[in-house]
Amino acid sequence: MSKQLDQRPTVLIVDDIEDNRKVMRDFLTQKHNCRVIEAEDGQTALRLALRESPALILMDIGLPRFGGIAVVVEMRKRRRLRKVPIVAVTAYDSPGLRIEAEKAGINEYFTKPLHPEQFNTLIERFLQKR
Repeated sequence: MSKQLDQRPTVLIVDDIEDNRKVMRDFLTQKHNCRVIEAEDGQTALRLALRESPALILMDIGLPRFGGIAVVVEMRKRRRLRKVPIVAVTAYDSPGLRIEAEKAGINEYFTKPLHPEQFNTLIERFLQKR
């Protein structure tokens, strides 16, 4: 099916750990019938987001080299990505980091491990806004 004919919402998962991406990918494709694209680093994430215009971005904060918050700052500089919801999905949980993430333009901060009910509610809320 071509991208133009595929009406499913596209979600970009950005995480350097394959197992984490797989959990989110499986959940999004099976529970929400999403089209999922993935990046394991910030530079790939930025390139994919600009090319694919996702409905939602799930961003790990602890990416190597070009960290998640820096990626979000770069994304928010791009007109095409300014209004795309970005959710931090991360193991890092500190008040200072949450504030930094919010200032960078992250819409929601979700800590791992993923709890299916909470994650489902989060996904539904952002996909219904599109």
